[in-house]
Amino acid sequence: MHITKQQSIAGAVLVLVAAIGLLILATRVPQQRTEQAPRTPIQEEQSAAASAHSAPGQIVLDNFHRTETRNGSPIWEVKASKGVLNPSTNEALLDQAEVTLSRKKEQPTFIQADHAKVLIQGATLTSAEAWGNVVVKQRDMELHSDRALYDLASEQVDVPGAVEIQNSLLQIKGVGLKGDLASQVFHLQRDVETTIHNDRQK
Repeated sequence: MHITKQQSIAGAVLVLVAAIGLLILATRVPQQRTEQAPRTPIQEEQSAAASAHSAPGQIVLDNFHRTETRNGSPIWEVKASKGVLNPSTNEALLDQAEVTLSRKKEQPTFIQADHAKVLIQGATLTSAEAWGNVVVKQRDMELHSDRALYDLASEQVDVPGAVEIQNSLLQIKGVGLKGDLASQVFHLQRDVETTIHNDRQK
C-alpha cells in the first residue's frame, strides 16, 4: 500500500495530539484531600504560643524568671521552662509555668499549668491566664481544671469549663466557676457533684 507524504504528516500529527492528550490526563489525576479534625481552643492557644517563639520584636528566654518584692518579702514570682516576652504589650507567654502569689499573714497561692499568659505592668503582675493541666493550690484547697483566669487585684479566679475542687473535707465537681481565693468562696454554675470525705481524722 502506498502512503503519500501528506498522509504520513497527518499520521504523525495525530500521534502527537494523542500523546499530548494522554499527558494532560495524567497530570489531572485528582489529589486526595486530608480532612483535619477541628482544633480545640487550647490547641489554638498552644499553636499561637509556639508561633510567638519566632515572632519578630519579642524576647525568648529559657528558664524564665520574674519576681517582685516589697520590704524584702516576695509579692509574686513567675517561673517557666521557656518564656516569650512581648515588650509592646507587656505580656509573656510561658511553657511549664509556675506562679506563686503571696499575701501578708496568708498562705501563698500556687498556680501550675502547661502554658500560661501573664500581664506585667512595670514591676507588677496584674493577671494570669493558664491552660493545660491547671492546678491552683492554697492552704489545704486544690483546684484542677483545663483553663483558669486569675486577677491579682481582686483575687478573683474564673474557670469557664469543667473544674474540680478538693480539700481535707470534701470534693466538688462542676462546670463554670467564679471564686474569691482570699475568702475561699466559690460559685459553681452547673452540673455540681459533691463528695464528703468520711474517713478524715478527728
